Amino acid sequence: MKTKECMKKLSVVLCVLVMVAVCSSTFGSTFQSNDGHNWSKAANWVWGNAPPTSSDDAVVNNQYWTSGTVIVDAPAVCHDLYVGNWASGSLDVQSSLTVSNDVHIGIFTNGSGTVSSSGSITASHIYVGQGDPGILNISAGSVGVTELYLGVGGGSGVLNMSGGAITATGLVHIGNDGTGTATVSGGTITTASLWLSSTSGTSTTGNLDLSGGVITTDYFNFGQNFGGGTGTLTLSATGKLVITNANMTPEAWKEYLNGQMGTGILNAQMNVVGNTLEITAIPEPATMVILGLGGLLAIRRKK
Repeated sequence: MKTKECMKKLSVVLCVLVMVAVCSSTFGSTFQSNDGHNWSKAANWVWGNAPPTSSDDAVVNNQYWTSGTVIVDAPAVCHDLYVGNWASGSLDVQSSLTVSNDVHIGIFTNGSGTVSSSGSITASHIYVGQGDPGILNISAGSVGVTELYLGVGGGSGVLNMSGGAITATGLVHIGNDGTGTATVSGGTITTASLWLSSTSGTSTTGNLDLSGGVITTDYFNFGQNFGGGTGTLTLSATGKLVITNANMTPEAWKEYLNGQMGTGILNAQMNVVGNTLEITAIPEPATMVILGLGGLLAIRRKK
């Protein structure tokens, strides 16, 4: 009997030790801003007293410790990254950040998250606005992911892109059971599939404002929602959307993109070369006049 009791006590002790070890691994990476705002400073991290490793989660919010923007000032790693969970949080990636699993920006309730990057971010998935407001600002550098989601689980997710490159080997989803907005004025986005307010869940909204840069995708799903969603694509200036696996005429594409299976709003001009469809803005009247004059001058010069 004594032996059995001892074994039970030993099992309880071992379970507690395992729980402590797991908790230490999970929560030993919350930023507390003891020594400035740099990610690389060991004193800035609670419990672990060191920057996260590739097996540690990193938490950045202002609930208890962090005030201001955390700066990734040197190459950094972590397992999962949470910015703005339960409270507001802000991260500025100026170097390289490698996340072995997922990035969550604005998650749970009563929080909001902002991540700005001029460096490089690598992750499996990036969720922007996962129940709470989230913002991803890309001005330069690169982002490499499998999938990027804007507006998830009733949240509001925003992408502001003025430069740099985003590469998604799987999917870019703007509006996934939430409100997603992408404002692209420069840079490039390359993805296997682009979904704009397309989901099998509740009503969603996806807005893509493309005034500069180029988005290239093999597949484009626009305003298609079994529960009823709205997708809006606004093209202006030099913005261009390229669909590399089009396999339809411009007329067929316009019928589909204007909401064949949902509500889609599209005002653009289309050009098909082989299997590639290029969608650009319809020139404004002033631009059309200039183009017309240019063509007239060219004709006169030929004569």
